[in-house]
Amino acid sequence: MGTTLPGGHHILDLIGVGGMGRIYRAEQSVLRRTVAVKIVHPHLMADENSAARFLTEARAASQLNHPNSVAVFDFGRTEAGQPYLVMEFLRGKDLAQVAYEEGPLPFSRIVDVLGQVLAALGEAHDLGIVHRDLKPENIILQPLRRGGDFVKVVDFGLAKLRADPKSTSVTSPGIVCGTPDYMSPEQGRGDTIDGRSDLYAVGVILFQLLTGRLPFEAEAPTQVVMMHMSIPAPDPRQVCPKRQIPAALAEVVKKALAKSPAQRYQDAHELAQALRQAVEDLGDDAPPSSSSAFPPSLLVGEHTVCEAC
Repeated sequence: MGTTLPGGHHILDLIGVGGMGRIYRAEQSVLRRTVAVKIVHPHLMADENSAARFLTEARAASQLNHPNSVAVFDFGRTEAGQPYLVMEFLRGKDLAQVAYEEGPLPFSRIVDVLGQVLAALGEAHDLGIVHRDLKPENIILQPLRRGGDFVKVVDFGLAKLRADPKSTSVTSPGIVCGTPDYMSPEQGRGDTIDGRSDLYAVGVILFQLLTGRLPFEAEAPTQVVMMHMSIPAPDPRQVCPKRQIPAALAEVVKKALAKSPAQRYQDAHELAQALRQAVEDLGDDAPPSSSSAFPPSLLVGEHTVCEAC
């Protein structure tokens, strides 16, 4: 903190730490613009896969020009040789935190948020970019002055640039990368994937927002991956009957979580349209006055636990 990176980005304070690096709030001195700077951890500098992953994130995100995708302004190395990424500074909370703090979200809000996520994914998929690590923590909700949410999809660190025949081995077939709880069956097997793998992750997030739990839970991550590959997803209406989940939304979940990509929605637009159609005639879908439908703690952390148990 207190240093200035090439390009005139002055580091102000630390705002987050992840597996790849630290996120700082900075100011671009020339434009007096607040930005976020992601700097790779020093101990990862000698790891070729980590450096390749960071470069992939920079290249993937820089190609995106959708309002619901995080914007990347610059990329370079510090004087110590650490790669860094300069992005737009987001003022908001991730979807996991919002769901935890506010409890069951109204169906219409869930559809609105996921619709914006799918809009960002649609552009990425059209450019040959597959996110590969979509989860609530990578979906940022920024409150609008007029009310509602403005969504930003972040962290393309595992993105697969399908259009690039020279893409790095960190995203090559046979290498399993991602978060097990949201991983599609073909991703878990290490098969070649396309945008339908991201749509599977959207289905998992939809299931989680509707029921307050993940479709598959186990003690070991490998067990979760195997369950995604072999066990049909449960009906969200049976998992959380108090929520009174509409049959139309349950059908969207079922198709989004199909084991075979050919049986899922084939693109982000199709899934977004199905979500909108499912809630079109629901009317007032406000959640119950109490959060008794399911304990909010179910949506926190990598391991979901029911407070009642």
